[in-house]
Amino acid sequence: MKKQHVVLPCLLLVSTLAACGNSLSKDQAVAAAKKIQAYHTASSFAYKQDKVTFTMSGSENGVSTSTEVRIEKDKYYYVTLTTNTPATSSTAATKSAMTTYLFSKDGKYYSATDDGTTKSYSTMDILIFAASIKTLEEASYATIDGIAETAYATLDGFIKANDTSSSSKASSSSAATSAAATSDAQAITVTYTYASTGDGNLTITGNSVEDDSNAKMTGKEAVAFDNYYPVSFNADSNGTYTQSSSQVKSSNKQDVTFKWGTCTAIYPDLSSYSAK
Repeated sequence: MKKQHVVLPCLLLVSTLAACGNSLSKDQAVAAAKKIQAYHTASSFAYKQDKVTFTMSGSENGVSTSTEVRIEKDKYYYVTLTTNTPATSSTAATKSAMTTYLFSKDGKYYSATDDGTTKSYSTMDILIFAASIKTLEEASYATIDGIAETAYATLDGFIKANDTSSSSKASSSSAATSAAATSDAQAITVTYTYASTGDGNLTITGNSVEDDSNAKMTGKEAVAFDNYYPVSFNADSNGTYTQSSSQVKSSNKQDVTFKWGTCTAIYPDLSSYSAK
């Protein structure tokens, strides 16, 4: 079974605090995290969907994918998806890409696509444009907001594992016992740093080393919040793990960013596109 190296989602592991710029103690980080969660759980909370830019890229053992979405609600939509697969002894390297635009210009409404080989566009009336962009927006919002929720869930796990207040001591103690057993079995050492520049801003970074009979891996993960919203998640791991008595190299990387309230439009040069 393929081994996956995870740091931040396993915030229950016993951690060691390391100093860094704008650093916080663990208790200070818990207090900062509680403020962010209070904002998130308030009845008035809503994601900033009028404008948003979202990126997600990742690589696993040479295969890389990337996604970028830019939305100005009901006015502009852009998404580009790319996949790169390296050559092997029996196959050639491959690359696929698809970019889709919906936008208005000079009183006209357009849909354009570019798959890396063919570029085409069409015009549409305002009702079809409105329905089309709404469908794409809703699908993207579901993905973006869902990934943002995992960042808040990570924050919630961090609070439950590290809050020393009386209301959470029991669950934290139980979690720590379970985590210690996992750590002993897998010989994982995790060091965390906590940083903040003010209310609503918090970065939790975990650096891990696993060196045992199962794997020799190093990893780093970080989740960051600003203005009470998640703004990035980064994960990186490298090393080897044992599979069927063989040593297998592993290299994984993932980067996610959210830019709430921001959408810088990119427009296609329709002179190089074919009209449908």
